[in-house]
Amino acid sequence: MVYDVSAQEPLWSTQPGHTETVFDCCYAPHNHQLLATCSYDGSVRVWDTASGDCVQSLEVLQPAAGSPYHEQNQGTVLYSVAWSPDGSQLAASSASGAVYLFDYNKGVAVKRWQIHTKASLRVTWHPTEPILAASGQDGVVSAFKTDGNKVRVLRHPTATFGCAWHPRRRWILATTSEAGPVYTWDLDVAGDACLQQTLAGHTRKSFSVAWSPVLDDMLLSGGNDATARVWDVKTGS
Repeated sequence: MVYDVSAQEPLWSTQPGHTETVFDCCYAPHNHQLLATCSYDGSVRVWDTASGDCVQSLEVLQPAAGSPYHEQNQGTVLYSVAWSPDGSQLAASSASGAVYLFDYNKGVAVKRWQIHTKASLRVTWHPTEPILAASGQDGVVSAFKTDGNKVRVLRHPTATFGCAWHPRRRWILATTSEAGPVYTWDLDVAGDACLQQTLAGHTRKSFSVAWSPVLDDMLLSGGNDATARVWDVKTGS
């Protein structure tokens, strides 16, 4: 459903498509009429919000039946979906910790990476580079290229749920955690010094994080303590 906040009314909703809970949605950067959704049913669907039609349905790649990561029931659950900056590809993260890459125009899954050992609740594309970041309940946020090569592995003391690239600062990434703190990282800095800020305020899990599209130092986080917090990362307050 697309909702007009100012008018306080729904503008548009899809016809039934997914057969289970929808966990995430994301507008295409190249065409703001296209909306991607992902679901517990293990599929990604792309909707034309002008017509309400489903214009693409994408299914995940399954590993071999003998693989320790064979999805069966729970692994096909998709928790997040993200468009590539040019709109030609989508990525989705799953309950098994795998991240999938889809070719939008061909309508097929083209790659599957086993990034995490536990569920991955968020995957996000770098705004200018062919790089993704994925957060996992194994306490790892992994930044990796679309050829599968890892750029950086960021280890957290507890499970991590959300991550977001800064829209203008090339290697800055924000992450959330089960313990509550929100972290900012500079992936261009070597070693432990890449951790730039630990923003403590949430009293329970922090789930989502998003950078301001206009104010470089402003970061928004939401948590299981029923609060949304706006941070000044320059001062840490």
